Amino acid sequence: MSGIEAHLADCAMPLQPYRSGFNGQVILRHGGDIDEFEFDMDPSATEVLHASGSIFREEPQAWRMVESLSQALRLAGFPHRAAMDNATGDGLFREIDYRWGGT
Repeated sequence: MSGIEAHLADCAMPLQPYRSGFNGQVILRHGGDIDEFEFDMDPSATEVLHASGSIFREEPQAWRMVESLSQALRLAGFPHRAAMDNATGDGLFREIDYRWGGT
């Protein structure tokens, strides 16, 4: 995720880059004081990184947060897929696919 640092300033998710002690990969971590937000990203033995989390806000506001992360990733040149389940967790609410070819 090296290169995303400059684009996180406009991201609605309070994320910070962090260099993993596991393998030196730059990953994203929760770096703010928003209690209605959880985010988890672990380093990977491959080029594909996975993140998950929860946004405890109304769906339109939560989706804007996901879109802002997608925009930061896009500006940094990272292919990605971002998805959000609906509030009950029983179906896909929305999805963004930007040059994604991973699994």
